[in-house]
Amino acid sequence: MKPIDIQKLFIISGIWGFFVGLMHPHWQLALEGGQVWAGLVLYPQNNPNVMYLNHAWTLFHQITGMFLNLGISEKFLTLMISGLLAMVSIQAISGLVFIFSRSLPFSVLFPVIYYLLEKKMPLGANYPIMLWDVPHTYGALSLSLVVLIVVMYGLKKNWASGFLLGLLPSIHIAWACFLYLIFFLIFWIVSNRKYQWMSILPGLIAGGTISLVSFIDYRYRCLAFPEISNALDHYLQAFQQWDCHRAAIPVSHPAIWINLFALIYSLSYLRHKKNSSSEQYIIYAFMTGCSLLGCMGAILSHYPDQTPFFIYQLMPTRLLNINGVCFIACLAGQLTMRIFRGYLLITLATAGYLFGYDITFWIAAFSGTGIYFGISVFREIFPTPYIRWRSVCVHHFLWKQMPIILFMMIHIQFIAANLSHIQKFYTHTDTVLEKVHQTKGLLLTASDMMLIQARTRRPVLLYGESLDMLMYALPSAPTVTAILQDIYAVSLFNPPEAVMHQGGLTRCIDQVAWEERSIEEWMKIKEKYHVTHVLTYANYHLNLNLVVKNEHYALFVIGDSDRSASKQ
Repeated sequence: MKPIDIQKLFIISGIWGFFVGLMHPHWQLALEGGQVWAGLVLYPQNNPNVMYLNHAWTLFHQITGMFLNLGISEKFLTLMISGLLAMVSIQAISGLVFIFSRSLPFSVLFPVIYYLLEKKMPLGANYPIMLWDVPHTYGALSLSLVVLIVVMYGLKKNWASGFLLGLLPSIHIAWACFLYLIFFLIFWIVSNRKYQWMSILPGLIAGGTISLVSFIDYRYRCLAFPEISNALDHYLQAFQQWDCHRAAIPVSHPAIWINLFALIYSLSYLRHKKNSSSEQYIIYAFMTGCSLLGCMGAILSHYPDQTPFFIYQLMPTRLLNINGVCFIACLAGQLTMRIFRGYLLITLATAGYLFGYDITFWIAAFSGTGIYFGISVFREIFPTPYIRWRSVCVHHFLWKQMPIILFMMIHIQFIAANLSHIQKFYTHTDTVLEKVHQTKGLLLTASDMMLIQARTRRPVLLYGESLDMLMYALPSAPTVTAILQDIYAVSLFNPPEAVMHQGGLTRCIDQVAWEERSIEEWMKIKEKYHVTHVLTYANYHLNLNLVVKNEHYALFVIGDSDRSASKQ
């Protein structure tokens, strides 16, 4: 593989990926940590949000905080982060496909096809496969970054892979633990690639130094919160009723079968290939490690009470998502125009997407397998027609390029549908959130609202949508329990069926309780929790003074201060 081809691949896929991210701008959670780090949003020390943001170590909080202190707006940073997420994702998937296909156009175009197909039939196990167009900065970037590190390691981009490997702990410590373990088990012990560690060491030291500086800053700013070790088991049992990321994974889940197929497929390759320096060997070894650890995590998900707490907290089932990306990308790379059956399969799949066919994972899997082996049987029974048709498809220029032509058609459709999002995002203003930005004090938000702090620079009492953050800020559990009971009329220990394994409160679950609450009860909440305003969806009608309202939100004030005319 020529170095110039690899360089072209990462440059082209990086530019294209960043543009894709710009077309999918999404407010990012990392902004809220940056606002707190920069001192632009101030919280009481016992607030659950600040407990989480202060306890979460990630370089993103420090970088966004520095840019915010330089006067760069949250909207501009959102565009840049959205572009970065898609850039890393597309570079990682393009690199995977290129290792197996050696086709630059196919490799660069495939990631968007994967993204569109995965949205139609999700493959994530409890934890969704997030590439871009999501607010979850850390989860989206870290999954793609892990794949990119392994791809660069396989392609012998030693300094870059070492640098990103050293940087990974400061991006997502859980993913770093898993990747370091896989590197040690697979690439050090099994494949005996100790020599390459010396070549990645300079980059590893450089990235590790940045992580170390980031960690020192994190520890310096880290606040001391009360421990709840005596009641830990009590809160963990309650948390299991809410958590959607660590729930038991059924055997029938597509992610389980993808990982089993990936394990068998990878082991069969590793068994027959002795060249441990090849790029494909690295990818198959990595897929094997992820399958084994991910399936072990899936087994442990059925026994949460017997699982050691630190393993439960790391959430090993997230490893199942790696092969949801890698295995599909590897198959796509191998089923290119060099193999007639793969060529036909890819052509039919892309044509089916263009015609708008919606099918489940199992129908797609059985259909694809049936077509692949059906063509194999046809080849044995009717060799002459098979050779003639194959010759036409493989050697005729137009037919040979048919998958690329269909890919281009999908990309043109994709760009046309999303290009206007850049301007809409940057120029859009919400009148209610603008008013929230002008107010002072602690804000109370309804049910599943999120990212209100990022958009308003206003401290929020609790994000009901993100109660799964309790796992990373356990000292906040008593406060969260009281807030849920007093304000949202929901028990942490005995939640309603509607929120079981949803990760947090569902849309408008608090509406009835809030609309029935008297002004005297609201004043007690204000006195106890020091909230001054209440932000709800537009369909809420509270016994409070309405400040401003539009088609999306309504802002109320507790008491008579700051009252203004309603805007319909």
